[in-house]
Amino acid sequence: MMKDSAAIRKLSREDLVPREFAERLLALQSIEPKLTPEEIKNWDDAELTAVVRAWWEEVDRLNSSPLPAESLEAFQGSIRLRIAEQTERMSVLSRDISSMIPKIPEFNTAERLAREMARTNSLLGLAGPHSALEAFRQAELATRPLAAFADRLREERRAFDIVGEQYREMQALAKARWAGIEVAAGYAGIHASARAHAAEIENMSRQIRDQLRMYESPFDSLRIKDALSALNATAYKSFAPALVEIESVAAALKGPWVNKMYPELSASGVTHIAALTAAAHAPAPFAVPAVATIREALGDWRELKMPWRLLPDATLRERFYLDHGFDRNLIQLPEPAFSQALVRVGLVRPSPAAPAEEQPADEEAILEQRMSKAYALFHRFERKLRDFIDTQMSAKCGPDWERHRCHGNGKIYQGWVAKRDADISNGLKPQKLIHYIDFREYADLITKADNWREVFKDTFQREENVREAFARLGPVRVCTMHARAITKTEFTLAAAEITRLLIAIGVSFDGEDME
Repeated sequence: MMKDSAAIRKLSREDLVPREFAERLLALQSIEPKLTPEEIKNWDDAELTAVVRAWWEEVDRLNSSPLPAESLEAFQGSIRLRIAEQTERMSVLSRDISSMIPKIPEFNTAERLAREMARTNSLLGLAGPHSALEAFRQAELATRPLAAFADRLREERRAFDIVGEQYREMQALAKARWAGIEVAAGYAGIHASARAHAAEIENMSRQIRDQLRMYESPFDSLRIKDALSALNATAYKSFAPALVEIESVAAALKGPWVNKMYPELSASGVTHIAALTAAAHAPAPFAVPAVATIREALGDWRELKMPWRLLPDATLRERFYLDHGFDRNLIQLPEPAFSQALVRVGLVRPSPAAPAEEQPADEEAILEQRMSKAYALFHRFERKLRDFIDTQMSAKCGPDWERHRCHGNGKIYQGWVAKRDADISNGLKPQKLIHYIDFREYADLITKADNWREVFKDTFQREENVREAFARLGPVRVCTMHARAITKTEFTLAAAEITRLLIAIGVSFDGEDME
């Protein structure tokens, strides 16, 4: 949690007034050149409170319910409460883990090392009146992925079985972030120390990865039967696959994929992916049964939108999806079995360049392939959707429907025209106006009162279905088009939602228009 946690725990137990507690804690946190208690005593209460508040906000910001530090008294209380919570959590986790793997590395080491580097180095800047926040921002870039991982690990006791796979994916997503350690170190003037910390964290991550990668290839049909039976208690039941279908998919997966510790989770992973796929491929994918299954799988987004501030960070996006109902079973399988399963059940079309049985084993290559497939999904989807909208609207409202049927009181139409005119000015071939639509405009165009009533209602059933589908796709689409790393969660969400939207507008899985 902080530098020299044992000393801080000891300090928190001492009977100190809040001012003395804050002074001594800051002295503990500083590094060379150390801040002495005498120097800190020269700060007035306002200065001292501002420093400890800024420091505490950065230390505690990743907790789901951050504690206040608006005064020295509140700061002291928050420190003591967090230490008590951490002690209890680590006690519980220690009991659970000790029975599984006797020699696993200390789990909070990654968090402690990363946060120590950022928090203590940033403290040097606090002697100046305005430099603290910038220092914290720089350092936090390097620590956020590991800190979030450690927090999640402590909080989710039963998630221990998938820690290895999550950590592998986090490593791939965060590779570019390691440059942030050098940035933070340079800011504080300690390049050598930063490199040493980075090397130690990398070595520890390798140990965790090796010890927790506990998968095997053989599967148990009884486990799959149990997983199928469990679907009857969920919205998946309407689209539960046949046993022989799941056994065929499981037998085709290459490489180890069955969790040795919790094989039932692997069985659930395959069955839930198959049921989700069946719902997305349903002849009426926006009828009540399919909609209920999609919500069971991807979460209820009728009143939900992801805050845009989360988009740059894959770890925070992932937490948002899981916190808002995404079915964790859908991402239980490790790569490359996960990608193979999506192809085998029919949620993703096989790539001619990389058939299902020839998935890359390298984590970075798998991530790159996933991002490439996500781009292809959106590109195909938007081309088909624009053609569908144009065909339907032209048939009902005439070839110049954009002029009088666009939403936005003419502003959207004018924007499309301006984009087309810009193409012409730049020597490009102009396209139909619908091809200048922004992704965020689809739902509003489709659900515009007269468009919905006369053209689209029969296709999508309810307006909320359309808005919910595009609300889910929005964050993934932004990340895809900005070359941000796409997680397994996001790829599953995009593949399922795009599949059912294409089925609804009459486009088959192989890309041909349906009769």
